[in-house]
Amino acid sequence: MAVLVLTVAGGLYLIWLGFKTVPGAGVARCWREWRSAAARWPIPIQLAVLGRTFVGTCSMVCPRVGAGAQALLRARPAVSRVVSRISGASMILVGTLLVAERLVA
Repeated sequence: MAVLVLTVAGGLYLIWLGFKTVPGAGVARCWREWRSAAARWPIPIQLAVLGRTFVGTCSMVCPRVGAGAQALLRARPAVSRVVSRISGASMILVGTLLVAERLVA
């Protein structure tokens, strides 16, 4: 029940964020390919290494991508508006799908 409430709340929050941005408007399955019961390390250690690798990679790549995007969007305000509208519409779609998935299931 708590997961349902959190999912619906998260979905509604994404919808709200999307509408604010647009003017006028199963995790376990993913890990199969990244873990192996036959490996030397236990699965929790494998997943911890995967998580730390992901965080390390993101901490190196994301600031550079953000700086590049900021420079590009400041130089081209029309592109910035289009990106904002697409982002808002995406949040509305994801939030709606999350809420619908939980309410139908």
